[in-house]
Amino acid sequence: MTLTRFEAELGAATRLHLEASGAGDGVYRSNGSIAPGTYEGTIHVTGYREFQVASLRVVAGGVPPRVRASLEPANAIRGRVLDGDGRRPPGAIVVRAGDRTARVGDDGSFRLAIVDRLDYRLVVEGDWVERLDQGPYDGREAEPVLLVVRSAGAMRLRLADGRIPETAVYVTIAHPPEEDGSRAASDLAAFRNADLRKGPAFRTVGGLVPGRYMLTTAWDGKPGEPRVVEVRAGVTTDVEIRAP
Repeated sequence: MTLTRFEAELGAATRLHLEASGAGDGVYRSNGSIAPGTYEGTIHVTGYREFQVASLRVVAGGVPPRVRASLEPANAIRGRVLDGDGRRPPGAIVVRAGDRTARVGDDGSFRLAIVDRLDYRLVVEGDWVERLDQGPYDGREAEPVLLVVRSAGAMRLRLADGRIPETAVYVTIAHPPEEDGSRAASDLAAFRNADLRKGPAFRTVGGLVPGRYMLTTAWDGKPGEPRVVEVRAGVTTDVEIRAP
């Protein structure tokens, strides 16, 4: 932190450079003493924009003044998420970079504020877009990033008749077997008894490429009849899951 005190009677300014330390709870305390007076200054934190402090009054023998600073990351990754036709895909879409998340605007634009300049992979997710993992990118890139995604669909799985399993229901979602017998990667949705007593009895699985999917269920360990569900782009298909 840099603080400046202007002494009107002397027509001069006194500048102080203070370091602060904290315990990781977001509260920092200056490590040096400050003479009484009114100060203006700047808080410097690596990876964040400078924060301006105005009219900080220090009173001899008084309670140390507090500064509440809301710091903004100094770096950012910005760009747009579009489909192959150059349009913003429908539905809610988010872009992730590490632990940072940004929502995609109505025009497809996004801005991810980041603290450091490490390389990040950008992950695009939404119910009606196929998951995209692309990169690396960093906050020093001057040009916007263009992320082109494929349209997808979703399934909303509901437990039928208000029934709740004694332990859990597991639903496996996979493409039907190919001609050579191979199977695409599967998605797994779980309905656990403890979770159902606190929340809704449905699960949404998004980012599914349009096509025919095979659903298999296990209700309290008992297998149900396999079924085929058609998924279309830009549509959330409701599927009821019944006990065997």
